[in-house]
Amino acid sequence: MNSSMALCRAATDNLPLSVAVLNAEGDILSTNAEWQEFGRENDIEMAPECIGANYLDTCDRSGDDEYARRAGAGIREVLAGEQEQFTLEYPCHSPDPPRWFLLNAAPVTDDSEMYAVVTHLNITDRKLTELAVSKQNDDLVAISRLISHDLRNPLTIALGWLDMWESPEADQVENALKRMEEIISDGLMLVQMEPSDDNKETVDLGEIASTSWEYVDSLDATLTVDDKLTVVAHASLLQNIFENLFRNAVNHGGSDVTICVGKTQRGFYIEDDGSGIPEEKRDTVFEVGYTNSTGGNGFGLAIVKRLVLLHGWNIQVTEADTGGARFEIDTSVGAVEHAYPELKHSHV
Repeated sequence: MNSSMALCRAATDNLPLSVAVLNAEGDILSTNAEWQEFGRENDIEMAPECIGANYLDTCDRSGDDEYARRAGAGIREVLAGEQEQFTLEYPCHSPDPPRWFLLNAAPVTDDSEMYAVVTHLNITDRKLTELAVSKQNDDLVAISRLISHDLRNPLTIALGWLDMWESPEADQVENALKRMEEIISDGLMLVQMEPSDDNKETVDLGEIASTSWEYVDSLDATLTVDDKLTVVAHASLLQNIFENLFRNAVNHGGSDVTICVGKTQRGFYIEDDGSGIPEEKRDTVFEVGYTNSTGGNGFGLAIVKRLVLLHGWNIQVTEADTGGARFEIDTSVGAVEHAYPELKHSHV
């Protein structure tokens, strides 16, 4: 076993996580360089390498520390052959700043003896991202309640009273109030959409695109659908994606713009033959509030991106062969995680 321990130390010293090998009683037989460095940095009373210390006893002496008790119980189950693997995320907020780790314990046998390899991986960056996203979601819920109740209700009352107002300015006021109602509706859609996978179905992309086109004030614009394609999607939300992209094309490409929907190797595209989007602005067009058109509220493309991400897809904007704007939507499995690794362990 001594040669095995030497090999273990040599193999794990360069790993970016703390590693220890325990025997069946929980005694620490070997640790790697990261484990020892952690002990020195955090003023752990026992020797930094902890060789000979009983890890399970340390967990038992933790007092009211729930995580230590769970760690000890889980490692015991691994050593007893009752679990193939045990994992636990836990906070470690001393000395400073707040930190989180992922503990993993897995069994190893050597000469019929049972051992456990225990690792601790620093996941602070991931946890801070999750907490930030969680706070952002809480803020969005609060904002949506404010918009829904404190703004929409008075607006509804104002529109009701407007019907009794006879004045040359009444139409202008009505248009302004309806514009406010549109902005409120778009804002609520942006923060409230959280569909479940249970509502997904296989839909025909051409049919959804054609139906969406009927709800767009298309003027003299034309729509063509080049390829037969089906996708698994939320039909109503996919329709909203098309409607917003079609309106964007008409608003920026002109009343006689030609819009084309087609298939790509990893999904589908929507492109137009308008003036296109400058390369330096393609990373910002999806931001809430971004608009370069009169009367725009900056929600349309932000809604598109959110709905795309909620499907687990990704979207990017590039240039069409005609020089217009081309939006490519990647519907392949893992598209959103590949484009945004930080979202893998969080909710959009």
